[in-house]
Amino acid sequence: MKRTSLFLSITIIAAFLSGCIISAMPKDNPVVLLPGQAKAFTIHVFPFPLKYVWLIDGSVVTGATKNTYTYMLDEVLPSQHTIEARAVHLFFTDVYTWNVQYFGKNKPPTAEAGPDQSVYVGETVTLDGSGSTDPDNNIVSYHWVQTSGLPVILSDPNAINPQFTADVLWGSALTFELTVTDAGALTSTDTCVVNVTQNRPPVAEAGPNLNVFFGVTVTLNGSGSTDPDNNIVSYHWEQTGGPTVPLSDPNTVKPQFIADVPFGSSLTFKLSVTDAGSLSGEDNCVVNVPDIQIESYYPSSSLLRGVAVGQGGAFGDLVYVTNDTDGTVLRITGPGEAEVFAQGLIPGNYSDVAFDPSGDFGGDLFVCDPYNGFGAGDPIFRITSTGQTTLFYQSRSGWRDLLSSGIAFGKGTGFGNNMYVQDLEHDFLLRLYPDGTVVETGAGIGGFQIREDLVIFDDPLFGNYVYFTDQRHNWIGRMSPSGATNVFVSGYSGQALTIGNEPFGALLYLGTNAGAIYAFKPTGEPILITNQFTKAICSIDFQGNSMWVTVEGEGLYRISLSEM
Repeated sequence: MKRTSLFLSITIIAAFLSGCIISAMPKDNPVVLLPGQAKAFTIHVFPFPLKYVWLIDGSVVTGATKNTYTYMLDEVLPSQHTIEARAVHLFFTDVYTWNVQYFGKNKPPTAEAGPDQSVYVGETVTLDGSGSTDPDNNIVSYHWVQTSGLPVILSDPNAINPQFTADVLWGSALTFELTVTDAGALTSTDTCVVNVTQNRPPVAEAGPNLNVFFGVTVTLNGSGSTDPDNNIVSYHWEQTGGPTVPLSDPNTVKPQFIADVPFGSSLTFKLSVTDAGSLSGEDNCVVNVPDIQIESYYPSSSLLRGVAVGQGGAFGDLVYVTNDTDGTVLRITGPGEAEVFAQGLIPGNYSDVAFDPSGDFGGDLFVCDPYNGFGAGDPIFRITSTGQTTLFYQSRSGWRDLLSSGIAFGKGTGFGNNMYVQDLEHDFLLRLYPDGTVVETGAGIGGFQIREDLVIFDDPLFGNYVYFTDQRHNWIGRMSPSGATNVFVSGYSGQALTIGNEPFGALLYLGTNAGAIYAFKPTGEPILITNQFTKAICSIDFQGNSMWVTVEGEGLYRISLSEM
């Protein structure tokens, strides 16, 4: 009896020192947990332990010291966890573990394989899964599979936008399936069809052959190129003949270059256009820089000075010149033929002539007839389309009121549609309004030399200036609308200054007293057009393919571009 009693006492003591788990709740294992669901986990141990410890995925939960612990998840993605309850005794620890399966709030994605496409044989095709969406923004993979049609090789089946080359028979239909998977392993599929059609080649059109003047800016034009399938993707220009010129951009529809090549040159260019199926077409064009032809159009030993071409309307498009020998204006009716159009100018003066381009001055012809002697002021005459000559303006009488022969009209911007002449004695530019009133503007623009000319430019390259010749200083100057003046180019001057037109180019043209004609670029760089004349160039004007030039004591010449 004594031994039994001792053994029982030891057993009871040992039980109190170690303990055992009587029950655990919930009984299910694994435990399924829903989003936002609070689940209570409980263990019952006998005898009572010294303390309880709870662990989640191996990490101790702070503050959980009772036999019950409540666990809740509200995450989007599914997950798995372990919850461990420990009952700590003096010498032993009882442990119970639950496996928790959490399915999360995940919603399935939506695959979008992009629209069906029609492509050409040999074309590079891009599939597009970028429109696929997932409500939880958790797409983790894309996968493309070709499900029908002649097989092709995708660049990367697991990319959002894989590519392949449609090296299959035209008329083929290729079907592709896109599968997208989200982080919760939910998936979605969609399909697209790529129809392969027959590609037709584009037709290149390099534009017409051109005749241009030396030094002008030339624009090539490939905009007439066509493709039956409306899929031109690139243009490329290449010079194949003639002196080399740099193109502004050989890969654009309309590249430009400056025709800084010798007279008589022919430049050949090839245009290649390529479509989306890599088919191409070619065309060529030729840009000719013709030689000039000089023709004595109306020979005359009289002092023919100013020359102006009619602006249409009542004046027609005939050429008008001033005859300083007898004070008349001649209308040139053909080679070697002329008629007296108007009278009343002052013989012996250095007259210049210009048409009113805006109509603000009635669209009439105006003649600046300076050097009227010491007693009377210098006049400007108005000549109507019927040849009637009237005095429009007369400067103040006396030696200090001499006008130059140059006359110019503004073009609406900066200088307005007004008339401008030079006051040589005072170095002023005179602005005349349609009613005949005058304003002095711009100091320091000339010298006491009556054979001078001026012209007004309104051009992106040349700017908005009055350009004028100054024979006293042997330069070409310019004045802004504000009246500020500067030297445009030194070492050149003459009686004739004007602006060229196509095909001669919008350059500044100068005729010198030595008989040379120059064209100046916006940089001031001179281009010698001709030096075949031996006497002074009095005036220059342009009409289409013709440059009209009066030469002192020789008459009227026409300079034209030769046919090529």
